[in-house]
Amino acid sequence: MPSTFASDERPATTQRPASSSTVEMPGTLEAHSSGVSWAAIIAGAFATAALSLALLALGTGIGFSESAAWIGGRVSSTRIGWTAVIWLVVMQLVASSVGGYLAGRLRTRWVHVHTHEVYFRDTAHGFLVWAVSLVMTAGILTSASTMMAGGAMRVGLSASDAAAVTLPSPIAPNSSPADIYAAAQQAAAATQKAIAHSMYWTFVALLVGAFCASVAATIGGRERDRVVVV
Repeated sequence: MPSTFASDERPATTQRPASSSTVEMPGTLEAHSSGVSWAAIIAGAFATAALSLALLALGTGIGFSESAAWIGGRVSSTRIGWTAVIWLVVMQLVASSVGGYLAGRLRTRWVHVHTHEVYFRDTAHGFLVWAVSLVMTAGILTSASTMMAGGAMRVGLSASDAAAVTLPSPIAPNSSPADIYAAAQQAAAATQKAIAHSMYWTFVALLVGAFCASVAATIGGRERDRVVVV
């Protein structure tokens, strides 16, 4: 009967979409993960520290060769000072740029992150590469200088050898105590001035290194995001 057939009809079952809480889209967990790729930062820092030490060794060799010409009077001390400053800046520029670029290329690829945030993270990665490499290089140089100072003390001249050595003195033999004191003050002032200028230029070189590392990391990160997955 029509009524019986009507009562036996079953409504068509419709499938409800899965709950949004159970569906995971690629990259949705990036907001809960760290934005720092420490593996890339450490790799870039090692590269920066290694290049810095290599360039420092090369610059030291050039400096010793120039010092021989300075002792002979063929090169002025001003020229040697400016050469050291330029080399320090170039050393920071090259080493920091290479380390920052490596950190940008090796970092994790951020998919669902705004472009401005990616740019900030890449800049931060480059700056962290510079900071970590600076601490590493300072520790290595401090350890090396401590070992060299200890070796120099062990191999120092004995009292008899030191007495036999005659060192040139800028003070005349018949100088008065006032002349000796004035010469000592003049030498101390010149030393303080040289140290202050070297610290100023070291600060400038370090700033150049931080800037180059940050910019190079953004360039490396841009190239990293441009890679097509095949």
